[in-house]
Amino acid sequence: MKHNCHHDIVTPDSFDPDGPQHFQTEEEAAKFALEQTTARAHSGEPAAQYALALAILHFGDFPRKEETAVMWLKRAAAAGHVPSQLLLKDL
Repeated sequence: MKHNCHHDIVTPDSFDPDGPQHFQTEEEAAKFALEQTTARAHSGEPAAQYALALAILHFGDFPRKEETAVMWLKRAAAAGHVPSQLLLKDL
């Protein structure tokens, strides 16, 4: 009997209420995670706003990326997110 081995990348259950998502590549998983984080940031979740700001600062490659990251940090900081407040002081 031949065993068909799949090496799918599985995200944590927390990303999807219907269960884990399966991806064929790390790039697909990263894209999905960024989409989920962006949606949560837009819904007002401070931790997601902070995570999105960090992703933009470290991996963003577009004009005005610093300005965009600072915008997300300010939103999270205004909601009382301490790591965002501290990072804003360092920028």
